Parts: sequence; structure tokens; C-alpha cells
Amino acid sequence: MACNFFTRYSFTFSNAREFRVMDIFNTILAIGLTIGAALFAYVGLVMNQEMRTGKPHRMFWERKEKRKIFDKSDLEYKDGDNT
Repeated sequence: MACNFFTRYSFTFSNAREFRVMDIFNTILAIGLTIGAALFAYVGLVMNQEMRTGKPHRMFWERKEKRKIFDKSDLEYKDGDNT
């Protein structure tokens, strides 16, 4: 009987429901694949809109403001700098 527990990899909770490790793994994998497919579809739609309109479109993970271009002449050098 003890060998059966280790071959099934099951956990028993107080309300007598059993969750197998593979069921939990399959659920996490399904959620991950669904999120990945949604992200793939979103990027495809944004690329299609950019090609159709000719204007760039900001993705939801990109910053709203643009970064300032680095200008070396704006730096103040001190006596100990090796530049």
C-alpha cells in the first residue's frame, strides 16, 4: 500500500480531495500556454496595425516617455576622473 502512494504522487488534504502533482503541473502549463498564445496574438495585431497605418504603436510594456539621448558634454568632470 505504501508503494502505491509513491507511484501516484498524490497529496491528501483535510477535505478528502486529492490533487495529483501532474494535475497541478498540467493546469500551470495550460495557463502558461494560454497567456503565451494571447501575447502572440496581441503582438501580431499590433504589427498588423503598424503596417496598415504606417505609424508606430506602443506596446503595453514599453515606456510612455522617450529617454533623453546621452550627451557627454553635459557631464561635469572632477579632478580624480580618468577621462
